[in-house]
Amino acid sequence: GSIHWQYAQRIDSSGVIIWQENGVEACYTASLQWGLRIIPDGDGGAISVWSEERNPRHKDIIAQKINRNGDFQWTITGLSVTSAPSDQVSPALATDGAGGAIIAWADGRNGYDSDLYALRVDSDGNPPPITKLQSHSAHEAGYDIVVIEWTLSRAGDDMRYFVFRSETYSRKFEELPDPDITAEDLAFTFRDRDCKPGTRYTYKVEILDEEGRRVLFQTPPITTPEMPLTIYQNFPNPFNPFTVIRYYLPETGRVTLEIFDVSGRRIARVVDEERERGFNSAEWAGYEQRGNSVASGVYFCRLTSGNRTVSRKMVLLR
Repeated sequence: GSIHWQYAQRIDSSGVIIWQENGVEACYTASLQWGLRIIPDGDGGAISVWSEERNPRHKDIIAQKINRNGDFQWTITGLSVTSAPSDQVSPALATDGAGGAIIAWADGRNGYDSDLYALRVDSDGNPPPITKLQSHSAHEAGYDIVVIEWTLSRAGDDMRYFVFRSETYSRKFEELPDPDITAEDLAFTFRDRDCKPGTRYTYKVEILDEEGRRVLFQTPPITTPEMPLTIYQNFPNPFNPFTVIRYYLPETGRVTLEIFDVSGRRIARVVDEERERGFNSAEWAGYEQRGNSVASGVYFCRLTSGNRTVSRKMVLLR
């Protein structure tokens, strides 16, 4: 009749028919099919491609994969390689070396002549993602910084990233606002500068591109190092009339922050109470304990928590 169907057969080296006696039909559709091309799939099966008048308005490119037993792998009606509203003819294909194929064809979608198009499909009949992750890693970079790096082997246009963080053993991820992400070609780096020492973190990175929004990868847990009792240099320094003193407590407990002059005399106690583990701060406005302003000079702030004490030198300029 006027309808042609595509059939395939596998014969071993001795000439013995392996598949059905009359061959395996490549797809079950009652439409005109021509221009068949076929290649081995590298595992005893085959991948075929042809042009088919499945749509009454134009010709489409259809592909099928049959395994070594003669079973369909890409649906019973074959894989529609492209859905462009145009005639697609003269198919050709080559193996991708991983059970899939690279398929090329002539396409009349521009309306006045034919252009060549190509598409790669994987062993499951799926086109490769527009954006493809090549590698990723994560590590701590100090007491309060975690660095996450990833590289793409393929990238779409107008990509956006979203970074989520889970703390300690919680399974709840929270999105980090305005993540600090830098890029160099297809290599990306995110630095989380808002970590707590001695804390276990897990990160999840999502991407938004032409394919939509999805999870790109999730890191294994990263633990920042424990940090000792620390007092930071006050800011500003020199100062007038006030300065801010930042400090870190490795555990929750009672803490005192005192100011001494160069003779070792205590002139003010800025903090004397229980404070939470983590980063804290206090302000000193250059007054002694009775409320009188002190003179210009060198002073020392001393932080005590339990049996540990640390100190810093400060300069007041009136």
